[in-house]
Amino acid sequence: MCPNAATTDAKWITDDFRKTAVGMHNYYRRLLATGWAEDKKLGYAKWASSMPELEYSCESEDEIMKELKNCAGKEVANTKAQANNYKFIKEYETPDEQVLQKVDP
Repeated sequence: MCPNAATTDAKWITDDFRKTAVGMHNYYRRLLATGWAEDKKLGYAKWASSMPELEYSCESEDEIMKELKNCAGKEVANTKAQANNYKFIKEYETPDEQVLQKVDP
């Protein structure tokens, strides 16, 4: 996915991790877009009129990873993104796949 990742600040992120993260994110977006996501008030969320599938951006990854070098546990802004998803997890030894499961909405 990101061929130059080994030479950047994101060398610890694997393509499997990237694919899993984007796949999970798009899965929940599809649930929401098709009206299958549960909503506390309505029972199920309303259908989305337009919710395109997300694609991974190595450029955004590079920008965020550069900012995370001095991370204070706060969200890192990406100047090119419309929105950022952020979750701070303190369990540093936890395998990547288990970390992604903890992000589950």
